[in-house]
Amino acid sequence: MKLYDMRFANFDGQEKEVIDRKAIDAFKYYYRDAQKTQMLLDVFKRAYELKGVDAFYPLGRYYMQLAVLAFARDNVQISKEEILSIYDQCTKHIDHEIAQAKASNKSPKRYEQIKAFIDEKLADMKLIDCDFIVNKLVPEFKANPNDAELANKIFVFAYDGGCTDTEWFVQAAESYFANSPQYGVGYLLGVKFGAEKEYEKSKEYFKKAAELTEDNTDKGKALKQVAATERINGNYVEARKYALEAAEVDPTLKPEMMELIGDMVMASTQCDKKVSQVEDRARYIAAYDYYAAAGNATKMAQAKAQFPTISDIFTENKKEGDSMTVGCWIQKTVKLQRRPDQ
Repeated sequence: MKLYDMRFANFDGQEKEVIDRKAIDAFKYYYRDAQKTQMLLDVFKRAYELKGVDAFYPLGRYYMQLAVLAFARDNVQISKEEILSIYDQCTKHIDHEIAQAKASNKSPKRYEQIKAFIDEKLADMKLIDCDFIVNKLVPEFKANPNDAELANKIFVFAYDGGCTDTEWFVQAAESYFANSPQYGVGYLLGVKFGAEKEYEKSKEYFKKAAELTEDNTDKGKALKQVAATERINGNYVEARKYALEAAEVDPTLKPEMMELIGDMVMASTQCDKKVSQVEDRARYIAAYDYYAAAGNATKMAQAKAQFPTISDIFTENKKEGDSMTVGCWIQKTVKLQRRPDQ
């Protein structure tokens, strides 16, 4: 540290040249010493005053870590506003580095890692509450809804702070997902739009979420939601398709998915042609088969109670055991059975 100070005193322009490196070295040497905290804050502040976004790229990482330490120490008076000012400075710096790397067709990975570290440190301090987001960040986002970085910030802070039941959160989450597609965010948006009965958007986000994970449990969970959404929309063919896919990728979902298909078959009165009791009631045999695959004895009994009567079977010149194809969207071949009370 003395060598840095001597260099600055004896050579013009050297303070601006290497003040950022002095700040980083000082942090590494003094960060455990609470009595040096204010001195370190002054050095980092001076570094950004002289170099701004042209400072050595890790500077913001150490400055943010120092801010966390300072906030926890009794011998330093640092306000919430000062912490947020430091955060803004560090974020501005690392965003500049990321933009420079992308403009030069270089990987921004190491800069993005620092950015994530800075955001995480601020989130861990629990300084950001819903009022701060609403009063400071949301107006900025509404003024510039294409600001992906701001949207990312709002999403992270609002999610960590539990401020998710708002229109602006969903808008920020959509922007976040567009720039950084992730399973969890896609699934969250699917849930949000589903709750608002915007089923088409809900379905698309669940589909995207399923595509973004290799984990069979997560993939099955998302596909199950697609199936449920298609059922709500009355698209039974698509609902069955995704239910079967969900059961295939995650076999633990098979009972639930077979029951869902059975329920759709049971409810499909629109498939009845009202010409043949046997043909119409064969639908319940199809439902029974799905409930049997689900292992649901209660619903199996409910379906069986709707089987055709033996007199209807006889009247239509058919016999038990005959193969019948249930038409409509169901398209399933079943073995003709009579109602159990006959």
